[in-house]
Amino acid sequence: MSQPQIVTDLVDALNYLLEQTVDQDLAHGLELTEGEVDARQRAIRAIEKAGGAE
Repeated sequence: MSQPQIVTDLVDALNYLLEQTVDQDLAHGLELTEGEVDARQRAIRAIEKAGGAE
């Protein structure tokens, strides 16, 4: 069953936000704060529950 378009759009936006922020920090060797680690983990779980990013 396909997801409603809004869910797909939100998952894509959340994934892009991660890529452009905390994932970039990690790629550049910057240490994340405890809150950033928690936020990243929550976002990844939400993306996975929604069926992943395309």
